[in-house]
Amino acid sequence: MGYTGRENTYEYFMEKEADILREIQFKKPHLLEDPKTMIAFRAKLRWKSQIGLLFLYEITRRVNTSDKAFDLRDISIDYGKSTMTLGDFIEMYPLPQDDISRTKFDLRGLSLVRVDLKTQHFNNIDLRYSTFCNIKLTGAKFKDCCLDHASMIRSEFIGTVFEKGCGLDSVDFSDSLLDITFKSRIMSPKISYLRKRDLKYIMMGFNARWRAFTEIPGDTFMNMCDNQSLNDYVIEQQKRVAKAYRIRQGGLLRRIAECVWTTF
Repeated sequence: MGYTGRENTYEYFMEKEADILREIQFKKPHLLEDPKTMIAFRAKLRWKSQIGLLFLYEITRRVNTSDKAFDLRDISIDYGKSTMTLGDFIEMYPLPQDDISRTKFDLRGLSLVRVDLKTQHFNNIDLRYSTFCNIKLTGAKFKDCCLDHASMIRSEFIGTVFEKGCGLDSVDFSDSLLDITFKSRIMSPKISYLRKRDLKYIMMGFNARWRAFTEIPGDTFMNMCDNQSLNDYVIEQQKRVAKAYRIRQGGLLRRIAECVWTTF
């Protein structure tokens, strides 16, 4: 297709859309069978446009420099001789509408990477297909938000609350700390599972920030999750992780763990 990586991704796709879709239809037709696949793709793609990238930069800047919560609806950028809001961006890059997007602020496909958010409130926002990666979210609250098919990976969610009325269907929580109070139903979640090496890392004092499993303290996840076998696993995981942390606190046992580790 001639894509070199130097072109703007959004502009390249719009120019070559017919050719790209024909290629997908020929090589991987299953990707086009479910219309939600293309909606998810276009939701993410619009943030790769020049204006989308400017908004992502501004959102990240505000998040990293603000010491108090702010409304994402207030985000604006200077573009040429005019000022644009996120509402303007949504109108410029519209997506197919449904009952959810018609009643919420449509930020589908939003990507937040390597940011530290404190006491941020997300109210009535459509965050389907969004990505929260390598972030630390402390004291945040999601109210009447939809996060179906979102990726909340390799992150720490501390003191976070998902209020009743949030959509949490098929969310990927891989490699994250979920210190979250769940008040909404969790449907078909994806997590990464605890391995023996993860327990050894804990006992040896490795930085838990870079955990390679989904750590789930508390009981609200289990109370709201629709997967009983997964809930049973979480109960067992909590016991094993708690034991590893207790061993970590003992200097002698920690040295024993280090000796054991070196034999592998």
